[in-house]
Amino acid sequence: MTGLAFWIVGALCAGLAVLGIAGILREDRRRRTHGKRKQGTPPGQGDQLLHAGERIAFIGAGNEDASRVWRVTRDPQDYAKGFVPGRNRKDDRT
Repeated sequence: MTGLAFWIVGALCAGLAVLGIAGILREDRRRRTHGKRKQGTPPGQGDQLLHAGERIAFIGAGNEDASRVWRVTRDPQDYAKGFVPGRNRKDDRT
């Protein structure tokens, strides 16, 4: 192996090592800070409205808006009731 090839291979190995160490450090930092972020909304009274809209373009039909609004309760107990299958629900449906 010539002197130039030796330096090229050495530089490539050193670069890969630096990238690997940087990736490990970034993943470690992400794992430590991920649990500290608050997710979701705080429990409370009332509902929260979620609006999802998108623009749809049809050939020859022009642009049309397609949107939908979901109503999500802030009460954790009422929210959990929505995941119970219909055959297992009690009669006190709201």
